[in-house]
Amino acid sequence: MNGEDLLQWYDRVKSHLLTRIVRSSFDAFGLGSRIVAPLRLHGAARIRVGARVFFGSGCWLNCVSTATNSESPVLLSIGDDVSISGGCTLSAALNVTIGDSVLIARGVYISDHDHRRKDGQTLHRDVGATAAVAIGEGVWLGQSCCVLRGVSIGAGAVIGANSVVTHDVPPGGVAVGAPARLLKIFEQ
Repeated sequence: MNGEDLLQWYDRVKSHLLTRIVRSSFDAFGLGSRIVAPLRLHGAARIRVGARVFFGSGCWLNCVSTATNSESPVLLSIGDDVSISGGCTLSAALNVTIGDSVLIARGVYISDHDHRRKDGQTLHRDVGATAAVAIGEGVWLGQSCCVLRGVSIGAGAVIGANSVVTHDVPPGGVAVGAPARLLKIFEQ
């Protein structure tokens, strides 16, 4: 066994142990799902993870408690066979739903809320406006893209790298840019 093989073995063991330690914290955590350290986690009891989901290193899963969401048991729901590369942020204060077989590249940011201005001038930590985010089955989110509150991305859509998605994308749509604009629609 050379140094590279030993390092890969060590990373697999570390990932397996982390997953076993934190899996019971979640509302649900499907079989075969795996987390690579480090992971930043807040509100795990309100996160539902499907089967065979992969979380790359440096992800942040965040469920924000507010006065208006106290009745919702689950704020962040991730389907089966989803791959979330490292450095991604998934933040929910209302509802973020990610369908089955979604590919999420490195550094993607998904949030159903923003922050408000306390006095009209100064940004405030409290959650401002919220609107649910839905990402359909088989979507591919390119590296470092942002999916903002109120967006629905249809099944099979592709979002280009560094795009900022502020409006809905139809099924099979290809959207790029900041803000993201629809380039074409592939037949499903």
